[in-house]
Amino acid sequence: MKTVLGEESFSCTDKNTKKLYKDMKLLDLVKHGYPAYVINCTEAYLYCVEQNDKELFCRVQKEINNILKIHGSHWRFIEMIAVLIDSSYISDEVIAAQNEYLRRLGANGVLDEFRNALNAFQTDNYKASIQESQKSLESAIKTVVGDDSPANPGDLMKKLKASKLLPGQYENFADKFIKLIEIVNAGRSQPGGAHGQGSQIIEIDRNEAELILNLTAVFNKYLVELYMQR
Repeated sequence: MKTVLGEESFSCTDKNTKKLYKDMKLLDLVKHGYPAYVINCTEAYLYCVEQNDKELFCRVQKEINNILKIHGSHWRFIEMIAVLIDSSYISDEVIAAQNEYLRRLGANGVLDEFRNALNAFQTDNYKASIQESQKSLESAIKTVVGDDSPANPGDLMKKLKASKLLPGQYENFADKFIKLIEIVNAGRSQPGGAHGQGSQIIEIDRNEAELILNLTAVFNKYLVELYMQR
């Protein structure tokens, strides 16, 4: 924690017993510390693992997210960062803003596909929701790079990176942002079923479809807002 976040130590007072815990070790922090402490420690740990073993990092992050999912938590770790995936917040603060930006920009194709994704999700058609989410994100990228010609996801990512739209104040920001976008793109093939599901019916997890839908809204809003500012 000192190396990654500059934190020398952690102390807190238990709300129930009023006992003061000072200079907590990791196990004490998990048992008695504030939730923010635990999240910070997890982020720092994932950062250290990623620096030394990227394959292990992927396995550990996936395992943590599975535990959070099992216990009904709205938190997920994406590229070492804790993200709150809360539908009411997304609806109020992101989807509404995304729709306003898209209307102002005249990006009706992006908006139409996102509405289709949202409607499909609300009617429990999760496969269609994932497919329409991915189409909406692709259309948003085409809009901000100014190129509506047919392109596969890989080519679109190259065009986005070459557009210089993404900010450069963080080292390798564009590469890390594109990795996040790939979460939505990956959902299109499996479990979205864009290329056929094979001999067995693939059951779509509601939480995964919701995550992809919410991430699409976040990415669309972010990209279009950057574009309009430029």
